[in-house]
Amino acid sequence: MMALALATTSARLSAWLRPERVREIPATASRADVQRRLHDDIGHFLSAHDLDFNDHNLAIAKAHLSGDTEISGQIDMLLRTSGHLTDASVAAIKKPGSSGIDPEYIADVARRLNLKLAECLRIVNASSASGNAYRTAMETLENAAASDPAGSFTRMIALTRCVVDLTRDMEGQLDTARRETERLRSNLQRARRDADLDHLTQLPNRRVFERLLDALPQGDGAVELNCVALCDIDDFKSINDQHGHETGDRVLRFIAQFLRTALGDGVQLTRYGGEEFACLFERTDTQQAHELLEGARAGLRQRSIASRDDGRPIGHLTFSAGLVRIVGDPRAAVRQADEALYQAKHAGKNQIVIGAAAAA
Repeated sequence: MMALALATTSARLSAWLRPERVREIPATASRADVQRRLHDDIGHFLSAHDLDFNDHNLAIAKAHLSGDTEISGQIDMLLRTSGHLTDASVAAIKKPGSSGIDPEYIADVARRLNLKLAECLRIVNASSASGNAYRTAMETLENAAASDPAGSFTRMIALTRCVVDLTRDMEGQLDTARRETERLRSNLQRARRDADLDHLTQLPNRRVFERLLDALPQGDGAVELNCVALCDIDDFKSINDQHGHETGDRVLRFIAQFLRTALGDGVQLTRYGGEEFACLFERTDTQQAHELLEGARAGLRQRSIASRDDGRPIGHLTFSAGLVRIVGDPRAAVRQADEALYQAKHAGKNQIVIGAAAAA
């Protein structure tokens, strides 16, 4: 059974290396079966081509294996021209709208990892049982040696050869299961890491920000000074409209790096969504947080950039922000920061408004 499974896997991987790859899913398969098959295929596809398990590669693999003709056409062209895929070549393929990493994928990898660990344990237990059976059989033959020495000796040799062959087979199975377990564990670690990363800006994403909020001390004993801010790039839509979305993406990456440098390592900066960034200032009062944000705002306002594609000036970039001290429920503070950001926008943009702290 193990040899058949390995042969099947090898055949599937070889098929993926050919442009004419065709996936077949039984018509009677349930939705859960289809999802499990897709997740399994995604992992094997990325491993077969030695691609990183990042958000972009996972999204491309998911679209390709789900039958996206545009993505599959680009994949097939890369395979025909160079014979293999690389992270750089796949990065040039425009990612579909949906994210390549989702909690369902991570849960499925974790499930398969647990199954593979159970298989390793089964092989070890089978090996132990085989050893016990061998010892019992040898004791029986030793007791019979007095009456039939030649026959007992012959049977001992045959039994030993059988056990040696069985042991070698189990060692091969265990080695295969161990390597597959290591691959799944590595995939799971990378998937969990990349699930927390915004692929475009390389900042932690909103999921991480919300976990940070949930980890803050709350209740009557919570006396630490913590602040939260939401920052939004001013007139970002006009940048996309006038210069294109690729230039808009470069602006997002530029401002993400600028804010990370300007605010320093002591501030938890994340991409909150769209052109919005969230900042968590731990053990920092409102005045200190405002000074950091104001320094970043003033520094960015002095920068003037141009489009890399055609050299046309983009002009000065600015952002507006809403800042609030966290008192009680951190989620309530985020809502208050959003209200303060709204006020900053309607007051003329390029400014920071300090909102009222929201008690639990």
